[in-house]
Amino acid sequence: MFQCLSEEAEFYLRQAVEIEAMGLYNGIMLTVAYFFVRNYQRVIEECERLLVVYPRFIMAGWMRC
Repeated sequence: MFQCLSEEAEFYLRQAVEIEAMGLYNGIMLTVAYFFVRNYQRVIEECERLLVVYPRFIMAGWMRC
């Protein structure tokens, strides 16, 4: 489905996360994008960042495994 995460897409997703750092939606969208392109190290990093803010966020905990 996804071959790669373009630099532009990653830039805008990261920018959205920086603007609304406490928002779950932007963070999980970036995490899912990394998951689809199989960049698992970044998935883990983003999940850990989300879990610091929301320790009971089930989707981030599941994706981190």
